[in-house]
Amino acid sequence: MGFEFKFTEIQEFMEKMGVPGRDAYDLPTSLKRFPDGALYRNEISSIERPPTLRAMQDEARKLKVRVHRVIAVTMGATLLTMDELRELARMAAGEGTELVVLPGPRVMWDIGRMSSTPEGT
Repeated sequence: MGFEFKFTEIQEFMEKMGVPGRDAYDLPTSLKRFPDGALYRNEISSIERPPTLRAMQDEARKLKVRVHRVIAVTMGATLLTMDELRELARMAAGEGTELVVLPGPRVMWDIGRMSSTPEGT
């Protein structure tokens, strides 16, 4: 038991809501580019620790995929050591990847909810 939809039903619903029901392949190709001339960027989020970044970088190299930006430590940088943060920065710089690190646990992750996670024990 569950929801079962045919793709055409979803397309029709989207169009009824004013959203295109398919990709607009008939649109002209955009002439906009990033400063280096590239058409797109790849971004990976929720890389929490250096071993995870290393695994992601290894896989990206294996697949020959360029990752331009990593949103890291969404759990909060205050939960990592300075050595771990330096390692993340060094690893990202070594691949030419922009690294975004979030500052620290927010209210939801304070002494209450966070204590029930592996990082909080």
